[in-house]
Amino acid sequence: MVNLGKPQKSRKHKKLKPIDPKYLDEDRKSKNRHIRKFVSPDEKLESKKKHGRGYMQINSAPKSLEDQEVSKSMMNLIKLKADPFAFKKKKQKNKFKDGVANEKLEKGMTRPIEPVPEFVQRKGENDHQFHNRIDRTVQMVISKSKFDDKFNRVEEKVLDPKVEKKIKKKQKKRLERKQEKNELKKEKLKEVKEYRKDKKRTGWENLHDKVEFGEVAMAPPTLTAKPRKISKKSDRPGNKDLLLKKQLADTQTKTFLKQREIGKTLKRKTLPVGMQRKQDIERENAIRQYRELQKAKRNH
Repeated sequence: MVNLGKPQKSRKHKKLKPIDPKYLDEDRKSKNRHIRKFVSPDEKLESKKKHGRGYMQINSAPKSLEDQEVSKSMMNLIKLKADPFAFKKKKQKNKFKDGVANEKLEKGMTRPIEPVPEFVQRKGENDHQFHNRIDRTVQMVISKSKFDDKFNRVEEKVLDPKVEKKIKKKQKKRLERKQEKNELKKEKLKEVKEYRKDKKRTGWENLHDKVEFGEVAMAPPTLTAKPRKISKKSDRPGNKDLLLKKQLADTQTKTFLKQREIGKTLKRKTLPVGMQRKQDIERENAIRQYRELQKAKRNH
């Protein structure tokens, strides 16, 4: 036997919530929030005034019994009907897309703020040279900004040619990988389709008889291919030399049968009366002779 422990609580486990107002906890953020305090109706009103509208309204009595407040889901539905894009989430732009935080354009700005150059004194550079370099860069920035304001010029980002080459190489590699993956997927799909077709095949797909309209088969098909192991001398139906065949040979019947059309047999009722009598006599003679032969075999 296996000892089963206590069953664990699942996510669907629902806890019972106390509804009685005397067990409501006024201060939910207190350290002893697991201890339920008794809250009088006066204290309840005071807490409402302190914390404002919406606090401790879960178990409060309705304001008027005749009127009923509209549910929140219904309010949301009305908002959606008025404005279908009211609850649509806006996509957050990546602030650090280019490696630097993208500053938002403030009111009155026509173009983004250019990055401020950082001045660091180089090795072997005295204070006088350093101050002159700062002055030159500041004058260049001022003259550039004046020129941009005059002609409304917006500076476009110009990448280093080495960086551009690296980006293009990466893009080519990505495209090649995608193409290889797509080709592999196509090959796998083809293999799966062929495998499914092979499963359904029975071997009779290519064997089709084309029968034209009005075509009639007057006789069964003749076999042209000869079997290997069967000899020519073997007995075949219609070619056996039977004892009764020689005795019942009649020239008149043969001549009469030759006159009939090929592929058709004559029924007894269509024959003339004389031929019918002859056939009856021949049949009786054949039966009598056969019985005599059987008796002779038994006596011997």
